[in-house]
Formats: sequence, C-alpha cells, structure tokens
Amino acid sequence: MKSAIQYAKKLRRIIRPPAVEWRGDYSSWAAASEASSGYSKSNIAENAFLAASDVIQGRAAYCRDGMTFQKSEFNWPLIACSQAVHRTLNRPIRVIDYGGAFGDSYLQNREFIKELVEFWRVIEQPSMVDRAKELPLVER
Repeated sequence: MKSAIQYAKKLRRIIRPPAVEWRGDYSSWAAASEASSGYSKSNIAENAFLAASDVIQGRAAYCRDGMTFQKSEFNWPLIACSQAVHRTLNRPIRVIDYGGAFGDSYLQNREFIKELVEFWRVIEQPSMVDRAKELPLVER
C-alpha cells in the first residue's frame, strides 16, 4: 500500500508541479535571492511601469504583468464581486490590492467599477512604489 501512495504523490507532482519550489544550498538569504529571479528584479518593475503608462495615456486598453493589450478584456468575477459588496454595504467600497503593480486590475476594469470604489490602494514592493510616484494620477 505504501508504494501506491508514494506513486500517487510522485504522479501528482508530475501532473501538477508545485507553484513555489525551493532548491539549492545557499549560505544566506541574500545568496539565494541573488541566484533567483522574480518580481523584485528591476526590469520587471520597469516593464510593468511602461505598460501602466501606456494604459493611463490611452495607448493600450489594459495591462497585466508588464504586457499591454489593445482590446479590452474585463475581469467579470472582480466586477460582480465589487458590485455585490457595494450593494451590501450601500456605500463606495475600499480596496486593498496586494501585489497589484500599478493598479493594473483597477485600470483594466475601471469602466465598470469606478463609480463603486471610494479608493483602490496597492501594496507593493519598494521598487514598484518608487516608480508609481512617477505615473500621472488616474481619474476615477
């Protein structure tokens, strides 16, 4: 029986690998961080900044992960949830968007949610916050 369970676990890892994986023998967090890639890398923040700038200035419909899109595509679950919360509270909603880059979700869906939202705040890494201060304010 034990071998069947081990086989099933191994098969699961092959079919659906873990979203986060730790490998390697590093002497410190700094050494591991230097060997890794991710959203803390400066080019990621720069690409996301440029994409958000294009959306704010009307050169793109929306952006996600530093990529721009010319045709609007809305996040209907987000819009429906925002409407439901607004209706339940009977007042404008306040959104805290963790890891929301430059407010990409708001920018993408603002056509439908701008009247529902009192404020949309993004919690981000310092490199993203520094660049966000350079963007023009978005009118609601």
